[in-house]
Amino acid sequence: MRVFSDTGIAAANGDARPGYGFLCDTVVHGEIGHLWCVEQSRLERQEIGWFVLAAELAEAGIGEVHTDRDGIVRVGDDAAGIKAVLAAGEVRRLRGRVNDALDALAAEGRPPGGRHVGYRRVDGNLEPIPEVAEQLRWAAERVLAGWSLEAIARDFAAKGIPTAKGGRWTHVNVKGALTAPTIAGMRQHRGKVIGRGNWEPILDQTTWRQLCAHLDGPKHRPARKYLLSVIAVCGRCGHGLTGRIQGGRSGKRPIYFCHTTTGGCGRLGVNAEPLEEHVVDQLFDALNRDEFWSTLAEDDHEARRAELTRELEGIEQQYVELAQRWAKGELPAAAWDAARAGLDTRKAELTSELASVPAPLTVMDPALIQAGWGAMILDERRSILDIFVANITVMPAKPGAKVFDPARVHIEWR
Repeated sequence: MRVFSDTGIAAANGDARPGYGFLCDTVVHGEIGHLWCVEQSRLERQEIGWFVLAAELAEAGIGEVHTDRDGIVRVGDDAAGIKAVLAAGEVRRLRGRVNDALDALAAEGRPPGGRHVGYRRVDGNLEPIPEVAEQLRWAAERVLAGWSLEAIARDFAAKGIPTAKGGRWTHVNVKGALTAPTIAGMRQHRGKVIGRGNWEPILDQTTWRQLCAHLDGPKHRPARKYLLSVIAVCGRCGHGLTGRIQGGRSGKRPIYFCHTTTGGCGRLGVNAEPLEEHVVDQLFDALNRDEFWSTLAEDDHEARRAELTRELEGIEQQYVELAQRWAKGELPAAAWDAARAGLDTRKAELTSELASVPAPLTVMDPALIQAGWGAMILDERRSILDIFVANITVMPAKPGAKVFDPARVHIEWR
């Protein structure tokens, strides 16, 4: 006797059933002479699926299925076919009732099922886990400040922050945790955000939407191999310097050069290593001065971020209203398609603009930046510079100079 089982997998929703597939294979290969199950619908609850199975059973010489609840089912009889049709109809009605119940719960702002990073379920609702919520807010600030998702994943793993499913942290599930509507107190249903939920958000709306725009938007920045490429500019023509390896009597060395191939004047170069060391030293020195931080405290973009957030919320509400009108037959399909296309275009424009608006300055610990500088990847270091440095101008060297002169470098802080 052989047992075929798909524990926890229903026969009604079309999910892959390995045990059932194995059963069908053994039937086709003539390895089974008799078949027993609890009831007919446990084998197959879709009409077409039953008729395909019945044909395979008949071809294999199995004319009867012995069941515990339905007695003996003759696979070629009309009664078996009628039972399959009735079972499929009940599945559709049941699915409809379940979907109606889920729609009602979503409309009430009740939380979705499943597990969510940063929350625990208490009496059917979601409650933030304080220590995890604090880490998620920290991660959101760091990502907007330029940290990579890989760096956040490493930090979460080191701190023992649990994932939703108990696995290891990767850049993929960090992004999923930070961009999930749940973390902003938003209710998502059938793939669309339909409004606010009735649980406490971990991230505010503006931060969450800017995170989504930042992480989901197109990435147009070219990959860089040098810390100050384009950040440092030529003091002769104002063009961005780019790095390259230059050979000489003392061997090969990296330099920054104003390349004519990228539109520069081709008349200025500087050794890369001493320039980078000088800029980093000046950055660390500035970060340790209180007056430096006081000049950065003003946020000139708060109003625009809030305005873009309101507009995006309004677009999502229009999606919901249009879908409801279409479902009621009040809006022709062509009109719904045209309206949705217009909303899609406007949403993409707003999202792109929000991604380009500077994030609020994160209150960073200078000691933390200095201690972690050696462990940061190149893009993270460049992002830190971009937060604090407005411009680095490298002037021409004095005639006959043989060593790097820090006086050539003029740094303008933001």
